[in-house]
Amino acid sequence: YSPALWVQHRKSQHHTYLHFKLHHLQIDNQMIDAVFPTVLNPTPVSQHIVRKVGIKPCIEFAMMKRHRPSHNQDVYKFIKVLVQEFSVRLDKGFMLSMYDILSPWLQEEKAAIRIRKDITTLHQPVTTKNISSARASKVVVESMHLSPLKLQFSFSPRGG
Repeated sequence: YSPALWVQHRKSQHHTYLHFKLHHLQIDNQMIDAVFPTVLNPTPVSQHIVRKVGIKPCIEFAMMKRHRPSHNQDVYKFIKVLVQEFSVRLDKGFMLSMYDILSPWLQEEKAAIRIRKDITTLHQPVTTKNISSARASKVVVESMHLSPLKLQFSFSPRGG
């Protein structure tokens, strides 16, 4: 038995532990003229590997953090991110419909406003930035493991 989502969170005065497992993730394309009915899903693992090591989650994240208030420091004892192989299959119709859905939230900032912000930042003294960064808490990562990400990608200019 593997639940779809599994989260474990423990917290004490100075320690935080988080462990997250997502056993299956799938995004379907429900458009009538879809070339690919499934847009994103984990690639099936061979039965030989399943028998040998068991069923693994498609996404797993774990981390242990220790907060040291005397040093204003967060020490990450370990951070682990594992992502299994995924298949991504996109067609033109799906991409255009996603753009139509998401475009109202994409606010394009005018070039003149971006240039003014850059010039304002350019003329600020360097000491102001250094003082604000010195007060910020320090972060130390002792061990980090990021799994290699492998994607099988397919695209079709048809659809929609």
